[in-house]
Amino acid sequence: MSEAGTETARVTRRAVLRLGVPVIIANLVNVFLPFVVLALMGRMSDEAIYLRSLFLPMSQIFVALLIAVEMSNQVVVAIARGSGRDREVLSNTVNMMRLAGVGGAVLVALMMLSAPLFAELLGVEPHAYEEFLSFARWTSLALFLQVGPAVCASTLRGVGRTQAAMVVVATLAALEAGGVLVIGLGAGMGPMSLPVSIAVASATALVVGLALLRREGMTPASWRLPLSAEPVRWLGRVGVPVAGTHLLLSGFTLAQMTIIGSYGPLVVAGFAAASTFQGVLLQPAIALGTATAILLNQQLGAGRKDQYARTLRLGVETSAVIYALLAVAVWSGGGLIGAFASSTPEIAAETARFFAIVGLSYLFMGVLLTLFTIMEQIGMGFLALALNIVFFAAIIVVGWYASGELADPAGLYWTFSVGNVTGSLCLTVVVPLMMRRLKSRTATASSQTPVPEAPPAAAD
Repeated sequence: MSEAGTETARVTRRAVLRLGVPVIIANLVNVFLPFVVLALMGRMSDEAIYLRSLFLPMSQIFVALLIAVEMSNQVVVAIARGSGRDREVLSNTVNMMRLAGVGGAVLVALMMLSAPLFAELLGVEPHAYEEFLSFARWTSLALFLQVGPAVCASTLRGVGRTQAAMVVVATLAALEAGGVLVIGLGAGMGPMSLPVSIAVASATALVVGLALLRREGMTPASWRLPLSAEPVRWLGRVGVPVAGTHLLLSGFTLAQMTIIGSYGPLVVAGFAAASTFQGVLLQPAIALGTATAILLNQQLGAGRKDQYARTLRLGVETSAVIYALLAVAVWSGGGLIGAFASSTPEIAAETARFFAIVGLSYLFMGVLLTLFTIMEQIGMGFLALALNIVFFAAIIVVGWYASGELADPAGLYWTFSVGNVTGSLCLTVVVPLMMRRLKSRTATASSQTPVPEAPPAAAD
């Protein structure tokens, strides 16, 4: 590589890390939060952690909505900023907030009505049935309020202010966990402290997010901007396949819980703790994929196609280094994770056993997830969804059989581990397709939008 090329690579790597590190921290906070809440509820009672464990598949449906909104808004904002169309940053933010509010209200109504169906599918024990319905309905209603902070944070990330976005996420997480700790454990409110804490935290985070957006020109007058079809178009292009992937993940979790359910409540709780913490482990890959995609979309808006290959390669290389360290840490520290998740020895032991089997395979999963995240944000979401369907279906079918043959949930765990390793083989096909897609979008964008002389520098 020439000296100029080496310097460009260094600048690109710094840009990926400058955007990616705050996103990693924010995503870790965002997803570590359910694990902390699960651990706090485990200190309340076995019944409390059982209820939260059962609600996991339902909560992932809300995550699907939030991720769809965040990704769509983030992509369109990044392209608008890269193209120098700053007015569209505000217009898309306001219209995405309106659209997400309507969609969220419909979803929460459906979730509240379908709570009995979930209770039947999950095999909720009779003594916990009514309490589960109440917990699920109130928590669903509270999760609806997270739409506002999600839109604010995604706009801040799209314009490059990833540190400001981290503040929004951290505010929500700190208040939610603090609420469960203070009124759930301290005041003895129990499991119902979770929906109360979510509601208070979400309202506060929305206020913080709107205040931070004032730097981008957001004022009360912004809410009078006209309706636009642009958010709908990007939801269809990016949000729908991303939501489909997370809904698939919800179904995947539900299927796994069904397999694990026959081994008793303690195994269910141990697996749920491992699954929740696994969500934490996915976040560096998602964050690095997001940071790389933000740069790619800004470069696309500015017509800088000569930078695509270098940006993509450096994003993937960074992910590989991070996940080599994480895989070893999780594999060797599964006992500590289990002990943190629950003070019940059987629950802690099951969590530790999961990571002893699956831990090292996270190296392969991390790199693949980074690429899939980039695919979702450059208009290749439906291909990522199709590949995920094949992967998850194979894991469930083989895992169900292996678990039954061994009469042990370890059959499912080993299947997941082997699947992570073999799934990475699709990289040789995916990367060339991504480069072709980026070049195709550059040609289309160039024919529609004047190209600025240089891309704007990322803020923060």
